[in-house]
Amino acid sequence: MPIVSVSRLEALASEADGSQTYTAAFTNAQRRQVFAVLYRRGAQALERVGEEAVIAPEKFLASAVASAAGEPIQWISTDPQMLLETEGWQARQSVGERVQTVSPILAPALGRLGYRLALEKRYADPLTLDANYVRRSDAEAFWTDRPGPAKPGLA
Repeated sequence: MPIVSVSRLEALASEADGSQTYTAAFTNAQRRQVFAVLYRRGAQALERVGEEAVIAPEKFLASAVASAAGEPIQWISTDPQMLLETEGWQARQSVGERVQTVSPILAPALGRLGYRLALEKRYADPLTLDANYVRRSDAEAFWTDRPGPAKPGLA
């Protein structure tokens, strides 16, 4: 039976009410990070700009603004507080950008997106799916003293 891989962030971005070319979708990933990605509105569907990532909100803000190259961005989230607390957000507000807050219940949007992908016969191979929303532990992510080659006499 074929399966369809549906992105939670794409479903979130599809809920945006703006008509801007770019939509930045993000959710709180805990530990002062967001799960986020930027989309460009194409003729038929949203096109991802870059990869979905768990990233610091300041870095996501800077990356999205740089990728949009001066064009306005529609920001959308289920929990916008992390981004609103960044220093760079005030500059976005000064140009009239706001974060659209939507319900965390995304089942209807996920269903619509999955249905469209199935109609387009864009199926996924279960063996190639990657759980990109599973975050590494802080110990692993911030490990700076990684072991190198074995040192003599320590075997």
